Amino acid sequence: MLQYQIDTHIDQIDDNAIQETLPLMPANLQEATLKMRFTQGRREKVASYLLLCKMLREHNLYHQQPQFDYTEQGKPFLANYPQLHFNLSHCKNAVAVIVSTESSVGIDIECDRHIEDGLIRYTMSPIEQQHIFQQSNPAMAFLERWTQKEAYLKYLGTGIDRDLRTIPDPESLRLQDIITETKSLNNGYVSVCYHR
Repeated sequence: MLQYQIDTHIDQIDDNAIQETLPLMPANLQEATLKMRFTQGRREKVASYLLLCKMLREHNLYHQQPQFDYTEQGKPFLANYPQLHFNLSHCKNAVAVIVSTESSVGIDIECDRHIEDGLIRYTMSPIEQQHIFQQSNPAMAFLERWTQKEAYLKYLGTGIDRDLRTIPDPESLRLQDIITETKSLNNGYVSVCYHR
């Protein structure tokens, strides 16, 4: 089983919903949520957790409150669901969660925002830069490729441990049976990465 979902209605989560959900979350996630300075950050964390629980229930996998833990490299895993691989991502307008019983997974979601040319040059190869700067909306072209790179690194579970300009493109990864799928959203992109 491999499933991912996106929730683009996180603006409906207000302070009351956050306060009602916090007791349902594991202690370490409650703490991380409360450390967020702004409501937006809390909203994203709560929405991600709620979407994960919803997905587990929909697939008859939910048997207890998911307990988050993290590898040494910072990749989250569910300590009390050892048979599952999962990943999550959020941006100002949406959250995304992927769950698999088959292989490691990664997901990244990004919403439209201003992108400095320097960031494009720092994170993209010369060929990628050329492609991005030729587009009518370079920021969106950047976000499309960025989500692919981020999903791949999250799939590996390494974090950003290399020069981002050297990350293989989706076609090169496909030759290694690593699949990256990208979906356009109204205001951004979501990419998932998994092993075929």
